[in-house]
Amino acid sequence: RAAAASRGARALKMADPSALSAATNPEVAQAQFFLWFFGGSGAAGIGVGQIPKLYDSYKSVQALKGEGTSLGGPTLGLPVALLGYPEDPSIADLKQVFENRKSVDQMINEGPQDTYLAQRGYLTQAAFMAANAKCNPLAARIVFDVFPSAAGAPEEAQALLDSFRDDDSEDLAVFKAALIGAKIKGNSAFATLVFILGFAASVCIESAQVAFFSS
Repeated sequence: RAAAASRGARALKMADPSALSAATNPEVAQAQFFLWFFGGSGAAGIGVGQIPKLYDSYKSVQALKGEGTSLGGPTLGLPVALLGYPEDPSIADLKQVFENRKSVDQMINEGPQDTYLAQRGYLTQAAFMAANAKCNPLAARIVFDVFPSAAGAPEEAQALLDSFRDDDSEDLAVFKAALIGAKIKGNSAFATLVFILGFAASVCIESAQVAFFSS
């Protein structure tokens, strides 16, 4: 989802820098209107297409509240509501996910092969959750969210899991930093797209007024 938002943002950033404000000449304003209208429409299509997916993802995470068994004990200590999680995960539950001795390649090979990404050798959410079926579901989902994209490249996912497993800090400092970083990256990409869409709409409206409605 972050990648799709970033692509939309980049598409509008490539627009002519001279067209960053509404023109006063009707001919220039007309060209500017069509530039931003069609550029904004493409980015808007990407953004709107992500909204149902983001909502479904949010609902699926919220549904994990109280699911499965928990080892209890101290929690991660993050503002989980701001991160989109229903409750603070137990450190012991997260460590149980880290200590899964299956390699990422094993998870991929043993997991469902019903999607294009799975068949291309990526670690999907379904494969990761299946490999950690004995762990707390919310903890497993939170760990998966740290991976760089909707499906993790095997090498990146394995390197991250190894770093979490090797971290000796009591508060899981390495994992905590990675989780916050992943959330900031994903949310900032979508926020940037929304901002640029708003800016594009503003320029389109001002340009249309000059191009088509000025006396």
